[in-house]
Amino acid sequence: MEEHKSALVEVKAFLKHPDTQAIYMLGSGWRLLKIVRLLEQDLQVPVIYALSCKLWDVQKKFRVREAIKGYGRLLEELR
Repeated sequence: MEEHKSALVEVKAFLKHPDTQAIYMLGSGWRLLKIVRLLEQDLQVPVIYALSCKLWDVQKKFRVREAIKGYGRLLEELR
């Protein structure tokens, strides 16, 4: 979890802007899936991460609507 906390501090400093409405994180090099929810809570905006988008898309294509808790709003609010 310590690794996630340091990544969170790094990303927050980079992304913090008062007019931000949402954040899209492109690429898998960030390894953010486990901290998307923490970023959303801290920055108070939705965080869209490429892997989350892929998981959402796969579920949609196969008509699966299984919410996944702990990985951000996109996956938690699957409908």
